[in-house]
Amino acid sequence: MLLQLGSLMYDEATDTPVPIVAVTICPRTGNVLPVGGVRGSDSSPSQPIIPYDTCDEPMSGKSMRIHGVYTTAEGQVCPTS
Repeated sequence: MLLQLGSLMYDEATDTPVPIVAVTICPRTGNVLPVGGVRGSDSSPSQPIIPYDTCDEPMSGKSMRIHGVYTTAEGQVCPTS
């Protein structure tokens, strides 16, 4: 399978098509895995994480420009500036 940044994958939690914004290496198998996801909360609809889009930083509430993503220990993909 060919992975290309910006091509589509499906967010497993919401079954929403989202762009691939990064890749990671599985520590167990060594496979290259696509990374992408949605952002949102219980009160707002889920939106794909898109680089250079803006969103509210959860701790300060200030607007931030998305420059990348990180994955939490629980496997949740979160935007970062």
